[in-house]
Amino acid sequence: MINQPLVFGHPVHQYTTVREFPIMNTFLQLGVEVFESQQAFEGGERALWQTSTSVMSVFKRGAPFMVIRNSGSRDAGHMTNNNEVTVHFRVILSHVLAYVLQFAAPTPPVVVMNNNSSRPTADFEYRNTKLRVVGVTGTTSTFGNGLLKVFVMKPDTAMLSDGVVLRLKNKPEVHNRMLLVVESQDRGLIQAEMRAQEFLVHHPIATFREEETKVLGRILRSGTMRVFGREVLGEAEFVLVCVLLVLREQEGRKNRGYGRPREMEGPGQHK
Repeated sequence: MINQPLVFGHPVHQYTTVREFPIMNTFLQLGVEVFESQQAFEGGERALWQTSTSVMSVFKRGAPFMVIRNSGSRDAGHMTNNNEVTVHFRVILSHVLAYVLQFAAPTPPVVVMNNNSSRPTADFEYRNTKLRVVGVTGTTSTFGNGLLKVFVMKPDTAMLSDGVVLRLKNKPEVHNRMLLVVESQDRGLIQAEMRAQEFLVHHPIATFREEETKVLGRILRSGTMRVFGREVLGEAEFVLVCVLLVLREQEGRKNRGYGRPREMEGPGQHK
C-alpha cells in the first residue's frame, strides 16, 4: 500500500489482533495483577505483570508513583524484556503534570503529559507515534473516570508531548505551543485547539474499562484493558498497557480519597 500511515513503525493495517487483559486484585489490595486472558486466569496461569503502589507516594518526596514488574510468567517475555518499570510523578506547570515511565534498555522512556485544563487529556509519544488518552479527569475533579481510551493522532497534531526532553534527575523539559495554550486557561482557545486536532484512526488503539466483578472468593476482576496489536505480542502493546495502568491508578486514587502524589526528588535534591 502506498503512503500507508505508520503506527510504531509498522503499517496501520497490520494492527488487526485484539487482546483483552483482565486486571485482578484482592479486596483492599493496592496493587493489581494483569493476566494474558480470562482463560489464563481461570486456568491457574501466572499473571503477566504485577503493579505495586504505596499511599506513601502521596506524602513522601521521591517515592515512585508506581512500579510495574514482570511476574515471571513465561508469556511475559513475548512482550518485553523489561523486568521492572518505575513510574515517577512530575509537576511541569500549574495545569500540566507528567508521569515519567522508565523502562529497561532498549525501550525508551515514555513521558505522559497530563493536560489538566477545562478539557483534560494525556499526551505521549512512542516510536515516532503520537498518542492521546481521552477520559482522564482534571486535578479539580473529586471522582475519577472508569473509561480511558488511547487514540493515535495525526503526525502534524500539536501535542503537549511535542519536543519533551528528559534532563538529569528525570526532569522533563517542555517547550511547545500546546503548553502555552493550556497554561493560558483561555477556555475558548483550548476548546478550539482541541477541536482542530485529528485522530489518525477514529477507533482507539487501546482502552481501559473499570468493572467490579467478583470472580473467586476475595479476588476481583477490577477492569479490562483492550489493546489492538500485530499478530505477535510486542513492546508497543506493553507500553500501552503500562500507560493505561498508570492513568487507571491516577483515576482510582481520586475514588479512594487519596491526594495527588508528590513530585519526585532527583539525585542531589533535598526536602
